[in-house]
Amino acid sequence: MTPADEPRAPLGQSFLAHCDPRVARQLEKVLLEPILESLLDRARRGWPELALDEEGFVAHLAQRLSPEEDVAASLPVRNVADLYLAFGCIKRHPKAVAELHKLMTPEVLGPLAGSDDVRDELAQTILVGREGQPPAIGGYSGRGRLTRWLCASALRAASKIRRKANREAEVERFFLADGEGSGSVIDPELEIIRAHYREDFNAAFHEAIASLAVRERNVLRLYSGGLSIERIGDCYRVHRATVHRWLTTIRASLLERTKTRLGERLQIPPTDVESLLRLLRSELDVSLRLGEPEK
Repeated sequence: MTPADEPRAPLGQSFLAHCDPRVARQLEKVLLEPILESLLDRARRGWPELALDEEGFVAHLAQRLSPEEDVAASLPVRNVADLYLAFGCIKRHPKAVAELHKLMTPEVLGPLAGSDDVRDELAQTILVGREGQPPAIGGYSGRGRLTRWLCASALRAASKIRRKANREAEVERFFLADGEGSGSVIDPELEIIRAHYREDFNAAFHEAIASLAVRERNVLRLYSGGLSIERIGDCYRVHRATVHRWLTTIRASLLERTKTRLGERLQIPPTDVESLLRLLRSELDVSLRLGEPEK
């Protein structure tokens, strides 16, 4: 009996049922079962405390093989123990998740993982997923070491955090400009109010921004970053008048949400919040620049 005629055992069947047909054609004359058994043995020896579904793992492995590579040559020497751990994380196995967290440390990933923000972003992206995307750990193929893949992921997480911080700083400068160096004269009463309430006002303002819909925040960031109404319209394939209407609505909503959150923080009645905001709004309105579309 030739390898091609040999009946496929459960592991081989699971593997072939989930791999690309072009991968299957490369393996037509390969005895899959001993290779898969060997891979599973190596995986279990790498993480003996993980008892994972064997057929499920073999299917997971099959889905990550590329028909562009020499599958028969690469299959036996893959980083199968790392892939086994990643599979456990996808299945939310508590021990697998705990072991992955042990790898997301400065000792393993270097200085990039020294920030709590980076580690939080990394864990959220890899194990949970962001903005409707599946957990990134599913993208690990086992071609390289898991630690190297995590290092690259940490770099992307750090870059994302920097970009987010830069965008937030742009929005803050745009909406909460101090007017320094602009030649404007700041009202002394406004300065007193700001000296007492600036921290609460800023916090309420940023909470209000965070509560906006994703598109509203994106439109604000584009506009505060200097993109014209016409260009924003091109991005969303709408007329400039629509963008202007969006900005006007967003501005009104932002001020109302800021007022609500400031009142909650200061524990003062709405009338007092409105009086306070009237003083702050005189400067805020100038920096918003959302009144009339540019000519």
